[in-house]
Amino acid sequence: MSKKWSLHQKQKQFDFRNVPKVHDLINNVAGVIVKDIKEGITRLSQDIHGQPFAKISKKTADRKGHSAPLIDSGKMKEVYVKERATSTKHKAEIGMNIRDTKTKKDGNYGNIHNKGLGKQKKREWFGIGERVTEPLDKMVRQWFKTIYAVKGK
Repeated sequence: MSKKWSLHQKQKQFDFRNVPKVHDLINNVAGVIVKDIKEGITRLSQDIHGQPFAKISKKTADRKGHSAPLIDSGKMKEVYVKERATSTKHKAEIGMNIRDTKTKKDGNYGNIHNKGLGKQKKREWFGIGERVTEPLDKMVRQWFKTIYAVKGK
């Protein structure tokens, strides 16, 4: 006579208090994206695809006193995690300080540069850059490995 297999004998019991929280992962991912956007503008002068930004005109360079694209007032690099994920809301929002200091109104110059609207050349500076896709992939894989490694009691 064969012995009946019991599902209860094979189940693992997990202590979910030790499982890494998904909102922590989301906030860490948002932080990496923010850092990449800032470095793309300031240190690397590259778009989110890893390509150099389109050159600025001589007239603009003369006015600014340098030839670095997207660096004028410093507002473009003021990217931050605007809204963090929580245990009940699994979403983080990345924003930028878009208040125009001259007009005291919210501006859309970040969008103008990102899309190349009006006379502006397209410089895709805001988004999930190709430079961070591999590190983010590793971060998410490690998060899942940690979950699978949690031992039950």
